[in-house]
Amino acid sequence: MDNLREVISNILSYFENNDFFEQYYEKNFYYGEVSINYENLLTLSDINNFFSRNDLQLPFIRMAKDGNPVPYEEYLLDISAANGFDRIINVDKVLSKYHNGTTIILNAGQLIFNNLRKLCSKLEDFFNFRINANIYITPKNNQGFTPHVDGHDVIILQIEGEKDWEIYRPIQSLPNSSQAGDLNAEIRNGKELKHLKSIKLSKGNFMYIPRGFIHEAKCSNEHSIHITIGLFPLLWTNLVSKYLEKVVESTLPNSSLPTWNTKDNISDYQSKVDILAKEISEINISSILNKGAIEKENKAIKLQNNENRFYDIIKSPNIDLNTKVKIRHGVVYNITQSDSYISLGFYEKTVNLPLLLHSTLDFILEHDTFFINELPNEYDDNSKILLIQKLVSEGLLTIVG
Repeated sequence: MDNLREVISNILSYFENNDFFEQYYEKNFYYGEVSINYENLLTLSDINNFFSRNDLQLPFIRMAKDGNPVPYEEYLLDISAANGFDRIINVDKVLSKYHNGTTIILNAGQLIFNNLRKLCSKLEDFFNFRINANIYITPKNNQGFTPHVDGHDVIILQIEGEKDWEIYRPIQSLPNSSQAGDLNAEIRNGKELKHLKSIKLSKGNFMYIPRGFIHEAKCSNEHSIHITIGLFPLLWTNLVSKYLEKVVESTLPNSSLPTWNTKDNISDYQSKVDILAKEISEINISSILNKGAIEKENKAIKLQNNENRFYDIIKSPNIDLNTKVKIRHGVVYNITQSDSYISLGFYEKTVNLPLLLHSTLDFILEHDTFFINELPNEYDDNSKILLIQKLVSEGLLTIVG
């Protein structure tokens, strides 16, 4: 665990430097000429154990070769859909295709490997937006993807082997996902690319590529495994457009347009647009931010930390005053209060507690770890135990030791 913390700390240190945001973030690619020991993050043994399973399903695996995705049908297990197992992966077919030069992509690796979940959770805490981790496994002397552009920024962590990267000048700055799709169509149709730099990533290296920068990667004489960390921030266009949609809905009527006689209604149309324009001109951006839009968006996408959840539920009946607990790492919660109770929201659910527990809840949320007998003496010992049992079973708290 300590080694994993060191790996995560080493990765974060490059982004905690203000120079990264001033010089590189959404501006330019960055190649870290460093060597980080990623073995505590993801190992060949982890991947080997993953492929030893018989329950692998879409969409956790996809495949590509020379820029062309391999149809799922070519590596699915031949089991009748009537059995409900029509999305099971045929591992033999996957590994055979890999042996013959096809790249394997493990989608959403943070949902597969616990250490990747911890890394993504830490990165989410730092950036305050959604993080995804895909794993690319490419055989020697092969290429999964030809030049392309992504609609999101990426961080590349080279886990095994080497990969030769080519970086090209953006056609468009900071495209969104839809725009990236259009740009990739241009590239496939022969759009002339302006080469910027060739970079060889070796084991332990990392690189940051902002969305819009065209790139490709090839293996030479050894296999390669790298993790692509995808950054998915809340964009200004998304935040403001959601707010504007509400303004439009509250300002314009829901009556139909008289399409059978538009000529005589131009002035009426214009008056409605003028009212809308006035409402928009009076928007204060800080009022949008103060409404908690960013907080709300990020709470909806945080990964659940379910480590030891089953153990906690099994152990919760044996909790006593000497039990030590702590808030489960990565749990994002919010608190609201009515005249009747306190509502604690997390994991897409709400736990309602009596108002008299206000100071006790403050104590729980303010302390990293604590023994149950340290809770404020607002009620009897049995009630303290029942409260902690509930919060442990709901997943807010976890038992220490």
